Amino acid sequence: MAYLLLILLFALPLLLFLKTQGAFSGFTLLKFIKAINRATVVYLFFALGFAFLIAYLETYVYLEAKETAMTDTAMTLSTDFMTVLLLGVLPLVVLFAIVRVLFGKKLRPKPVPESKISSEPLDIEKNTGHKKSDKI
Repeated sequence: MAYLLLILLFALPLLLFLKTQGAFSGFTLLKFIKAINRATVVYLFFALGFAFLIAYLETYVYLEAKETAMTDTAMTLSTDFMTVLLLGVLPLVVLFAIVRVLFGKKLRPKPVPESKISSEPLDIEKNTGHKKSDKI
């Protein structure tokens, strides 16, 4: 149960920011980096809340031996979330920042020059030598 909630807590903010970046229509690494960076802010707020939850559970629940299955699940979720955030997400954000600094201009798509864009419809006979009625 805790691992399902953990997956949801990581997936939902990332998918939300990927959708707002339009990464599903045309994927680029820059859109993914921006979505990860924005989702990381949400993850940090979650981690702050989980840190307070861990402190509360340790102080008022576990020291008095009043733990239940729900508090065990909350503690597992909190500690695993913070572990994945510190050992997985934050190094990935740092790596992406380094990649963006080193290769930032190469990652951006180059604009198509106006001379390459044609408003005329393609003439199949002229370009391929086949007639429209020929079957391939």
